[in-house]
Amino acid sequence: MYRLDKIASLVDVIITYSTTSFSALRVFAIWDRNVPITLLVLVLNLVPVVTNIVPFALPPSMRPPVSVSRESITGSS
Repeated sequence: MYRLDKIASLVDVIITYSTTSFSALRVFAIWDRNVPITLLVLVLNLVPVVTNIVPFALPPSMRPPVSVSRESITGSS
């Protein structure tokens, strides 16, 4: 189950990255090759990509839980 979540998160990162690069290229074309605005759009659109990648870079003991159930919150079984 954990591996499936990891693959789904990786697909999400790839889709977000392709959308980010498309948006930056579009701004670059529309704003007549204005590099500072293009870089601003690129950096702001990369924030979700970075936040999705960070949990995979952490050691397993520091990773956030994949899912939260009522039993894990209350401690009952």
